[in-house]
Amino acid sequence: MGSPTAAVIASYKALSHIGVKTTETVAHRWKSGVNKVEPEVSGIPGLERPFRVPNIDYPSNKAVVDAMQDTASRMCDGVDCSEIAEQLFYVAGEKGYVVVFRNGNSIWPSPLSENIMPKFSPPFNDAYEFNYPTKEWNGNIGSVTESYHAVYSDGRYIYDGALHTDGIPISDYMKLVNALNDTRVSYRLYNPNDGGLFKGTP
Repeated sequence: MGSPTAAVIASYKALSHIGVKTTETVAHRWKSGVNKVEPEVSGIPGLERPFRVPNIDYPSNKAVVDAMQDTASRMCDGVDCSEIAEQLFYVAGEKGYVVVFRNGNSIWPSPLSENIMPKFSPPFNDAYEFNYPTKEWNGNIGSVTESYHAVYSDGRYIYDGALHTDGIPISDYMKLVNALNDTRVSYRLYNPNDGGLFKGTP
């Protein structure tokens, strides 16, 4: 797969300029329902409601959902988020992209001046911090501070197994990410097949 086409890029436009920053606290309680395997999250920063369920007419990718269920334990074992996201890309039949998030002040490598390896190896060891969301052991929404975070997206949903057990609508995920960061959030789309980092707008 080469550079993203205009149609593919357009499907990612929902990632940009979504969400208003909030001063709400990071940790919010999950509501436990009767006979529910997973607690129903409420009061998510930036949303103040649970994540929307996937559209019945446009369901999430079951193979990807099944493959991401051990994400939290794998990350605890030291597996990088970008490696997990790349694996989900291949589970999805090499459709979609890995979305790489960073602090809005971070400087991205330029394909014209820097060698981007065919397999993604984040060269993001700068001073800027990015807070990405995660589900804590008690069900609260918490944040982890790193220089970047990578997740798989099929263009409609974000698949972040350390946060949720299903695909998350892109706009919901972006509102949450924006709420957890005091500075502007920046991102690029990554194609594991050719190693390219692309802006998400035409």
